[in-house]
Amino acid sequence: MSKTLTSTKTGVPDFATIGQFQESVLRSNSTLHFTGSLVQDGTESEDIGGLLSNRITIVRLSLQARQRLIYSLSLFGADTFTQADLDKDYLLGAVKFDLTKYGSQLIALGATAYESYNGNSQEGHAFGPGAPWLAMTFTPQADHTLTAVEIKSYRDAGATGRCYVQIREVDVGTQLPTASILATGTADIDNWTTSNAGAYNQITLDSPVRLLGDTMYAYVIYAETTAGVRVKVGTYDAASGYTISNYLRGAAWKSTDKGVTWTIDTVGVTYFPYDVQGDQSFQELGDSLHPQFTMDMHGISLPYTDQDATKELHLMLKNLSPISKLSGSSGAIVVATGYTLNL
Repeated sequence: MSKTLTSTKTGVPDFATIGQFQESVLRSNSTLHFTGSLVQDGTESEDIGGLLSNRITIVRLSLQARQRLIYSLSLFGADTFTQADLDKDYLLGAVKFDLTKYGSQLIALGATAYESYNGNSQEGHAFGPGAPWLAMTFTPQADHTLTAVEIKSYRDAGATGRCYVQIREVDVGTQLPTASILATGTADIDNWTTSNAGAYNQITLDSPVRLLGDTMYAYVIYAETTAGVRVKVGTYDAASGYTISNYLRGAAWKSTDKGVTWTIDTVGVTYFPYDVQGDQSFQELGDSLHPQFTMDMHGISLPYTDQDATKELHLMLKNLSPISKLSGSSGAIVVATGYTLNL
């Protein structure tokens, strides 16, 4: 008969007993174990070798993760896992790790560029004053919290005023920005460079917004300034002699009615024999690329016997969150198991 360890805010299971013997620790390997992506209620099973004995008492379980999600960790006495015959799957217990409520963040290294495009052309498109509003759609590859947008831009001599950014949802069918605004931000342009080479200028959001990986979003920029302000577009391709636009996870758009309707924003004909969208040079910045969240379940006293006699822990991880666990390093997981020997 299995028993579920119920977590409280202090991280102590409901049958806490402090072990009196010397504790050993077995850690999973983030590059070998639990490396797949998991949708909500998806599971992944692993056999973690390296126990000092086939008969142990588990006294502590810790989970370290890149993503702040909710996980369930089930312990089995054999690698048969979910057998139809319940007497053979040897389920010993389960622990719920709610990192969203009780997880501690170990590392937050500041803003990191999640999605970017860095062009090198000489062309800059105006977005103020009196110019169309401009938009750039982009598709981040990982879930993160967006805090700021940087655009490679410059101002005309004497230009002062403010630049505005909106983060919008994108219509899945048309891939155009919708009217749904997720976040906004502003920045003074008074100290922006006047060189047409441009420089990255940051526009910080008033409130950070959570973005999902492999979902298209748009940032919209416009300005209220005394003279022109411009964003760099395109990349010069030496092989063809033309400026090209080669950002593959989004596209450039413009609006002459303050963001109500959108049309293609193309580069100037002096650079092209045909119209091509002028992808903007940008970086979207979010929380650290390598955050670490941890939760420790201590005071456990759970007898564990490896029925396979391979000195392994047989673990099943389940994602209980509506947000998917990512694959690879972006969704890395490490489980540390503290145990004593049953002599």
